[in-house]
Formats: sequence, C-alpha cells, structure tokens
Amino acid sequence: MSQIELRYKKALQDYNLKESDLSEDAKIGIKELAKVMQAVSMAENNGRKPSQLVLNKIKAMDKWVFYEIIDQVHDTDKNDDEMPVQAQDVINDIKKDTVEQKIDTKGVAIESELKSLIEAGVSELTLEELKSKAKKTYYATFESYKEGEENGVETSHYRIIESSDKVFKISKI
Repeated sequence: MSQIELRYKKALQDYNLKESDLSEDAKIGIKELAKVMQAVSMAENNGRKPSQLVLNKIKAMDKWVFYEIIDQVHDTDKNDDEMPVQAQDVINDIKKDTVEQKIDTKGVAIESELKSLIEAGVSELTLEELKSKAKKTYYATFESYKEGEENGVETSHYRIIESSDKVFKISKI
C-alpha cells in the first residue's frame, strides 16, 4: 500500500475520534479518499508511482477532510462546503498516468529492439523479418499504418521507416 500519510488519520487519533463520530461530509470525504487510495495502490502494484499532480490532489482532499474534523472538534464552520477535488478526477489522472507510463515502457522496448538490430549490423528488413525479429516494433508500426504515407516508428535514438520498395530501413538518429 502507498506510503502517503493522511493528516485526517492523525487528527482522528489526536482527538480520540472514530470515523463513526464524524459528520456526514467528513465520512463522505473519507470514502472518496479511500477510493483514490485504492486506485493508487492498484497502480503501485503494477509498478506505477503516482505523479506529483495526483499526490497534490490527494493532499487537497486530505486537507479538506482534516479541516472538516477540525470544524467538528471546535464547533466551527470555516471549511468549504465541497471538497476541492473529486475522487473520480484523481482516479482518471491515475489511469492517464498509467497509460502514459505504459507508452513509455513500450517505447523503451522498441528502442531496445532497434538498438539490437543496428548492433547486429541489420539496416534493412522485410515485413516478415520485422515481424520475427522485432515484434514490438512491428506491432507499433502497424497500429498507425496508413497506406501511401510514410510509415514507421521513431524513438529517441532510432528510426525505422518503410521505403517505397516495402523494405523497412533502420537508422540511428
């Protein structure tokens, strides 16, 4: 589970409160935070760390719940009526981060395939050779393939482009 410390939990301890003692707003805020923390945990279990944006939104949600508790303890109503960030927005950000990280991972794998081919002295491949020697590059090329256009893949260091004679040429950038 994530090592994110939530201030509201410390407030519960400090004021000797249970969640059941809290106002409905605070309870709802805690449930929303729990949904977000579950999404963070799932992403972390898949090797994905939450982005700084996600962490900042979690802190904002936690701060709101914390101040709901403080309002209850001190019998005040200074906290905003609504949580500043919605759980679903944060969960969407976590999903977006995960997709972007998967794309980065795919790019690293493609770069590794192209590097290996260049190091082996390969500068041209037929379609069948590409499919058998560099599967990730092959599939990435054909995810966005458009007949009659320049097709291929480019990474930070390598490029593979289909030539007019249906041969794929690899080059170092």
